[in-house]
Amino acid sequence: MNECEQIQRWISHMQDGELEPERREQVLAHVARCGECRGFLESLDTARQQLDTAIQNLDTATLDERFFEALTRERRQKRRWWRMSVRVPLPVAAAAVAALVIALVLLLRTPAQQRRPSSPSYQTAKTVVIGPEDVIETVEAPL
Repeated sequence: MNECEQIQRWISHMQDGELEPERREQVLAHVARCGECRGFLESLDTARQQLDTAIQNLDTATLDERFFEALTRERRQKRRWWRMSVRVPLPVAAAAVAALVIALVLLLRTPAQQRRPSSPSYQTAKTVVIGPEDVIETVEAPL
């Protein structure tokens, strides 16, 4: 970094009031003999004056009013999730409703209404009655 680049950084700090007095003297001495750094200092002074003038001429009441109008417009444009509409093709919506109805009917049936298996499995049980006649009976019953 050459000397002018360092001085120009210090000029910027000097303009912001962040430069020590010894450095300030060094900067002013350099600016007195260097045209490039003098031009840099003058351009910063000009920019600062223009900014101060613009801030003084700024109508804050109008600015506040425009800000709040823009904020209100933005809030109106934002939609809440419960106000949003979802566009679904009619056949898809109808199929979804039909599936929901079928699921509800199947879930809400009473046990008596539920289907019995189409081919019940049977197990053979033997009942032996020992008595005067010694009768043996075979019975088939579903599980």
